[in-house]
Amino acid sequence: NFFLQKPATVERIQSLVNAARDLMLQERLRYQRLPLVARVHCHWQVQSYEQQASGESVNLSTSGMLARLDIEPPAGALVHLSFPLPAQKEPFVCTACVVRHAPGGHVGLRFVNLSREERWRLMGFSKAAMGEAVAHVL
Repeated sequence: NFFLQKPATVERIQSLVNAARDLMLQERLRYQRLPLVARVHCHWQVQSYEQQASGESVNLSTSGMLARLDIEPPAGALVHLSFPLPAQKEPFVCTACVVRHAPGGHVGLRFVNLSREERWRLMGFSKAAMGEAVAHVL
């Protein structure tokens, strides 16, 4: 995915390494699941009927969430979510697609159509949580 022009200089190599490192971090954050227990509220429509559920998140990544809900939305349904992120004033509100069901009322949700601001909020939470985990280990 990267191109290094000849003649290779230290500055060009350093720039290329930094770009690759940033890309790897973004991919890692996308799939890294971080534990998060937060109250989750969601609603969706089945035909013309509005359905609602609430529960708790189990873990979170920048691409989705695993939650335990009192009512499970059907697979493939688009749900509107609202949940708090630690150290952020406003709740995180987004749309997600139900991608799987697991035993115990667990529902796998993949975020869809996130705005740039919403992605930055999730990445900020993920980076902070990963930093705390590293500091805890050290």
